[in-house]
Amino acid sequence: MALICYNITGAPVILAAGNPPRTIPPSPAPPARGPGVNVTSELNGLAFPDYFALELQRFGTLVYEWSGDPEFVVVPLNVFGVVPGPHAPTHVTAGTDALSIDGYGLNQVWKETIIAPEAEGTLLGSIDQSDAGPVAVVIQPGHPRTLRVSFPAAWAGGDITVNGFDSAGGIISDLFVVPGALPATVGGSTAFSTVSNIENPGAGGAPINLATVETGPAFQLGANFYLPLSTFTKLSVDSVDEAFTFVDLSRHTWIPTTPPNGSRIYEVWAYQSFGHSHTIS
Repeated sequence: MALICYNITGAPVILAAGNPPRTIPPSPAPPARGPGVNVTSELNGLAFPDYFALELQRFGTLVYEWSGDPEFVVVPLNVFGVVPGPHAPTHVTAGTDALSIDGYGLNQVWKETIIAPEAEGTLLGSIDQSDAGPVAVVIQPGHPRTLRVSFPAAWAGGDITVNGFDSAGGIISDLFVVPGALPATVGGSTAFSTVSNIENPGAGGAPINLATVETGPAFQLGANFYLPLSTFTKLSVDSVDEAFTFVDLSRHTWIPTTPPNGSRIYEVWAYQSFGHSHTIS
């Protein structure tokens, strides 16, 4: 049966692979599905790297669905199937399925190179204790990473919330609670690809006394973002291997032994293994 592709964003999307790659029209009301496009002929017979590129593109952007029994293997592209039940009259004869199993397993090694990232503590923006915000930042981090907030002495404002987007385009926030002793710097755990603004809902006191939002110590690997990593396997700094001082497999974040200084080059490798399977009739 037909392989249908739907766009769930407000802009046209050109498929990452295909023969030829089709343009999928936008959804009139994201994230609802837009008009379905039959891509059966364009995606039939592609190589594994092509289906893998389509799978990476799919997250938060496209939905694929078979209109009936699958006609060909699209591993590792994740495709919705029809509700289990009696096969249609068009099903392959003699009780033979078009696919032996609807599922996949994937082992992937990711490598990412980060060239000359900013040093920890690089100023991104600030907010005054008397300003509730939101206040836009001045610059963006050069690579997805965690943030930190430095509170000055005698800070009379409230806790600071930083809003932005993660590596997959999802909306995120991180809360930085004012510590008991000031001045102090508070680190965050959420990695930001883009910082939208800074908020200080508990604003108080007279201007000017600024809390600053700065780059933190941890970087984020942009692998298959919605699935945890299995392990970080290797790190090199300026072509010299070294150990990680911290890793968070669920958040894809890591901290090197040698901190960034605006000129160092980091190469990081990680391993990701995932899969799924379905009962077949």
